[in-house]
Amino acid sequence: MQLVSVVVMAIALYTITAMFFGKRSPTLVFIIGVVGAFLVANLVPDGMDIVMNDVGLRQSNVFSLNAWTIFVSVFAQRTWWIMIIVLVFLITIGLSVERRTNNMKYCFLVFGGLILGVVFWCLLVDTTDIIGGPAIAVASIIGAGFALFPRLRVFLPVIGDTKIQIWMIVVFWWVVSVVTNLLIMSYDVAIMILLVQMTAFIFGFVLGIISKMKNTPWTLYEKWEIHIDPEQIKHLCITDKQMETYARLMKIEDPYMRDAWIKVLAASLSCPQCGGSCMVISNKVVCDKGHYVSQSHESEQDFIS
Repeated sequence: MQLVSVVVMAIALYTITAMFFGKRSPTLVFIIGVVGAFLVANLVPDGMDIVMNDVGLRQSNVFSLNAWTIFVSVFAQRTWWIMIIVLVFLITIGLSVERRTNNMKYCFLVFGGLILGVVFWCLLVDTTDIIGGPAIAVASIIGAGFALFPRLRVFLPVIGDTKIQIWMIVVFWWVVSVVTNLLIMSYDVAIMILLVQMTAFIFGFVLGIISKMKNTPWTLYEKWEIHIDPEQIKHLCITDKQMETYARLMKIEDPYMRDAWIKVLAASLSCPQCGGSCMVISNKVVCDKGHYVSQSHESEQDFIS
């Protein structure tokens, strides 16, 4: 295995670990990892071809000790045009779904659909083609988002500043994916890639449906999961707009949606101790100077120290 492939593997491992266990946005971490791997591979002549040969997804590897290529191959993208399309959908639908779930659930939906889709693809066809690319993970995200939030409306930058419904995103994704793969790839490889994306989309959708059911591991987990206490910022809402936003978020029943609105509202508030900007870290409201600003931490305890 050549050095460029080892570097891409390291980027993939770090990215996946940070997505599951880090405090940053898993979608943004994934974007940085995918773009980083793409740039590193293209610094070397024929670098992406080397990476695809070393860590690309082969059907023969899925049920062997090389099954790890299922994850690493997601970071092996040959063409910059498909990379741009992937980034557009990650920024739109990916971030929208992430903000309405928690990080761990989001990652399991993404990689769960990816793994099940690849395994099912292996049972359907017999091929020696090598495939890869983040589009497989994006298909799983779109499928899960369509199941979880069928009425979701998101911005799609390529068509202006108008929000469109998620089913239109699904249709647009498949039209773009089919056209670009058939134009750029050979016919056989394009069909293989589209088939894997389809199975990942279907299993992402199924996992999204399952995660909405009662008494599943996710719902049991959510019963004891700690969410952001909105009482922390109540005394900081001074203007009419801030108080109106607070009243609206208190009516939201979905705890993840309420957490997202609390983070947005907190960013518009000021620390009563130093006047700094507020933010939410580890479910606690602090300012950029490190002071706790919630009512339960009025002792001016310093967060940074």
